[in-house]
Amino acid sequence: MKIHISISGVRAGTMDLDKKMPEVSKIYPGVKISKRSEPIECIKATGIHKDVKLLKIYDQKVDIDINMDLYATSLMSFTYLDIYFEIDIKLYELLNQGFGLLYNLFFNSKINLFGAETGFASILIKVLIPYYNSEKIHEIKEILPEDPSEIHNNIEKYFEETGVHFYCIDGPSVDSFNAGPFIDNIIIEDYNDEINVDHEKWEQITTMEQFVYHDAESNHFICRNKEHYKYLFGHNFDRTTDYVRTRFIKMLCGTFLNQIRKKGLSIRKNIIENNKNPYYWKELKNDIEIIDLNFLEFHTDAVKCSITNGDELPKTKKYRDNFDKKSRIEKKEMLQYLDEVKYSISNLATPSHVHDEAILQLETEKVNDRILMLSFIAMAVSAISMLQSNDIPLELKIISGLAIFSLPALYYSLRGIQKNISFKRNRSNELKRIIDSRTKAMEKRKSKLETLKNDEATDRYPEGFKEELLEMFNKDMRFEEKTIEKLKAKL
Repeated sequence: MKIHISISGVRAGTMDLDKKMPEVSKIYPGVKISKRSEPIECIKATGIHKDVKLLKIYDQKVDIDINMDLYATSLMSFTYLDIYFEIDIKLYELLNQGFGLLYNLFFNSKINLFGAETGFASILIKVLIPYYNSEKIHEIKEILPEDPSEIHNNIEKYFEETGVHFYCIDGPSVDSFNAGPFIDNIIIEDYNDEINVDHEKWEQITTMEQFVYHDAESNHFICRNKEHYKYLFGHNFDRTTDYVRTRFIKMLCGTFLNQIRKKGLSIRKNIIENNKNPYYWKELKNDIEIIDLNFLEFHTDAVKCSITNGDELPKTKKYRDNFDKKSRIEKKEMLQYLDEVKYSISNLATPSHVHDEAILQLETEKVNDRILMLSFIAMAVSAISMLQSNDIPLELKIISGLAIFSLPALYYSLRGIQKNISFKRNRSNELKRIIDSRTKAMEKRKSKLETLKNDEATDRYPEGFKEELLEMFNKDMRFEEKTIEKLKAKL
């Protein structure tokens, strides 16, 4: 029999599959790459790292080839790594002991990966995560300006270099990423009827007899018809895609709400301090419009993810109704999260509308400046006529001429200095806000990292996995510290 398990990844951005295909062949040398329309439009990379072997299950030594195929989609940069291998009924029963097959693979087995013995969980870090090219993204991030006015150019730069069009929250969301065995579906190709399905836990879920069975407790699917395996795979792929994307969208909504909360606290502080600076309120209005447009882009793709693609698996009414009910609950909750963000952005914009009169005053000042300039010109014309008189001494003519022409120059110079000071003050306040926000976020990440290091529960992680995970987190922390130092240098 053949066992299929999956691990998935998702990122805050859409992937251009055509731009990504050449890069996939570099990340996974020797794979066969194709672009497919089924189960949905995706890249399929077949035969990733062909020398991977399962070496040990508990204390029992084995020598089993592990095969891996990668499916990568555009929306949310979703990936699905199909990991499959052949085992006999005895090994299947061994793997199902205790906490079940998936747990035992990740915590009680050893594999050979890249010539070294390691835990099964290393497939996540060393096989799936490289697809997302985090190191290259960090290199790009180091050279890009953090100025909010450069957001569009930064997004285009990331897209040009990586093929990912990132969503924006407080700048391009290059660090919003998730990967793991999010869903415990396991498909078993059992065409020789090795597993006894007469037990009450196994339910036939297809209208065709002896086709597909499902154990709701362990979430195992048994396929008994080789010709129709593709329908079961398509159903499982769609089920996993919907679940992972929906959960990730809700997480990103939480990030948006957190940004809105921080912005709201800053606005409240300025209202309490009675900030009359019109430049602050004008910039605030622009900031909120940018947040709104950033969310609009994300919201559009999130709604696309809520559209259910029907699969070709001929499901029984009982299974279909149960599956559809769970799916509707998840997607309804996701849409509620999206509505909450829209409502919060609308509320956030209210103070800036109240201070529209300050912006109107600024525009009125511009008109007054122009009227004043016309007055200077009118005065200069009349003064020039007077200065042409021979009764006025030359010295007085020179002094009067200099005075007439220096008045507007002096006025506009002082106004320019005043505006420049206001602009720099607002820019400095915004930089301080970003630095403070990132510093607090980094402190929280450091605290979580220390907890992860010292938590006894993490000692049960597969051998080597904890060290690889900590090294990945430490690398991100070092990069974030550099970024904060760069921002501080701009103050």
